Amino acid sequence: MITAGIDIGTRTAKVVIFDDNRVSAFSIRPINDVLSRLSKQVFKSTLKQAGIRRRQVRRIGVTGYGQRQVKFADRCVTTPLCIASAAHYLDKTVRTVIDVGGLITRVILINESGTVADSVENEKCASGSGRFLEMIADALELPIERIGNESLKALRPLKLSGQCVVFAESEVISHVNADEPAADILAGLHRAIAQRVSSLAGKTGFKPPVAVIGGVACNSGVMYYLEKELAANIKPLPVDPQIVGALGAALLARKQ
Repeated sequence: MITAGIDIGTRTAKVVIFDDNRVSAFSIRPINDVLSRLSKQVFKSTLKQAGIRRRQVRRIGVTGYGQRQVKFADRCVTTPLCIASAAHYLDKTVRTVIDVGGLITRVILINESGTVADSVENEKCASGSGRFLEMIADALELPIERIGNESLKALRPLKLSGQCVVFAESEVISHVNADEPAADILAGLHRAIAQRVSSLAGKTGFKPPVAVIGGVACNSGVMYYLEKELAANIKPLPVDPQIVGALGAALLARKQ
């Protein structure tokens, strides 16, 4: 049976086609249009990538910030439940998933049956999120894809005190104007984000093994410092970390 999962986040839209116990195709697209129209476009292009027609998809699950705008879906599911279902499907040993997205960071505890045991989210602030990293990358005039590896070259990571996005960006700019090395600035930034995420995880009494998903999971600098702050190895999942929520929506649509 073929099912589809759609995850409309705050920064990107993801679609997964799940066929015969495998991900046969997926797409990740930035939010740059009306959500109802964008979701149809991404879904259509992912069907084309998979080489199938719309009528072959039996069920469509949707999750995420903009899920109510996807009118053609069969089932809306909460994001923590989707993440827990997908993580358990991919690796049944994982007990904690940290989702660092565009604007929201959440920590989800998973029990042995693959359901949510506990879940917490950050405050409504972009600090410690993907959007925060994009702003700093712009301030340093570096591509977002480079800042993780660049931070690992640091010789003296700077200490950043600002917790708010506005103050942190201002602090970074002052370091740039003082000719501090970009690597040292980025290392300090990534360490501050890791500390913020680790503090959130501590509220759940998280348990290893730990997996990290979302766009920020692609940042090697954040992952390096997060392992240090958590004092635990981060276990990679065998899919792109940005599509885990969409995969969970497809899996739950299949169960229904």
